[in-house]
Amino acid sequence: MLQQVYSIQNKHKEELAILYKDISKMKAEIHNAHNHVFW
Repeated sequence: MLQQVYSIQNKHKEELAILYKDISKMKAEIHNAHNHVFW
């Protein structure tokens, strides 16, 4: 039972890491777009 809970937590961490990377990428793209608009 504990093993099951642990693997679910692990999977959740991986998904969060992927989500975080996507958000970082999006922020970078938005930042680049702003630079293109203003400069």
